[in-house]
Amino acid sequence: MALNYEKYAKEHDAIIDYYKPIIRKNFLIGAILGAIALILAFIALGIIFSTDVSGKINGKLVLGLLAVAGILVSIMGKFMTKRTAARRAMNHELNQLELARKQASISD
Repeated sequence: MALNYEKYAKEHDAIIDYYKPIIRKNFLIGAILGAIALILAFIALGIIFSTDVSGKINGKLVLGLLAVAGILVSIMGKFMTKRTAARRAMNHELNQLELARKQASISD
């Protein structure tokens, strides 16, 4: 019986060791992209509200910054979706392993 627990513990650790770096990598990339997009949005707002001496606002620059921020947010969403999918797959495999462990303990 103890051998089964050791076997399942090793499989459990192997599943976690496989998925955790994927989850962490996608989260870090998504967080960095989100932070950059937020900074660009604040820079665009700063440019909008700080007019020159002549009262002109550089509209092309603001639109460009907001477009880049929007693109970064979209890419960030893709990485966060990959992170969520990896987390779901990890939880599914862990649930399947737990079910297999329970079935093996019932049959013993």
